[in-house]
Amino acid sequence: MQYFLATAGTQPQSDGPVHPVFAAMLVIFCIIVLIQLVLMQRIFTLWLMARMANVDVGFMRILGMRFRKLNARLIVKAMIHASQGGVKEITLDMLEAHSLAGGHVLETVQAVVAAKKAGVSLDWATAAALDLSGRDVLAAVQEITDQKFREKTSSRK
Repeated sequence: MQYFLATAGTQPQSDGPVHPVFAAMLVIFCIIVLIQLVLMQRIFTLWLMARMANVDVGFMRILGMRFRKLNARLIVKAMIHASQGGVKEITLDMLEAHSLAGGHVLETVQAVVAAKKAGVSLDWATAAALDLSGRDVLAAVQEITDQKFREKTSSRK
């Protein structure tokens, strides 16, 4: 009993400095945690951007795009553009497939939106096929709308 009373007020003895292996493992763990936080911050930012634009893109869906080596920011941006342009028939699967095929996703979406606003019938499948064939779809839509505008103005004279 005297031993406990004698040691009750003293601090425990330290074994010396931290072991180097433990310190190295701690540093590696901290680096891994920081990398994960940075990656999650990017995904969270994209998810929040989609939510604010009323586009249904799930957090796990964006993470899956990253694993498939897709440009998630470009695809989410294109989906937001399509949604705000009133083109509801374009889905994330269509955009991902077009990106994996090597297409210009944002330009193709812009072309479909421009065609809808101009009253030109252009669905996603046709626009994607034109883009994958090497044609500039947005320029083609602009040519068609310019042609329609010239026809309207010449018929008014």
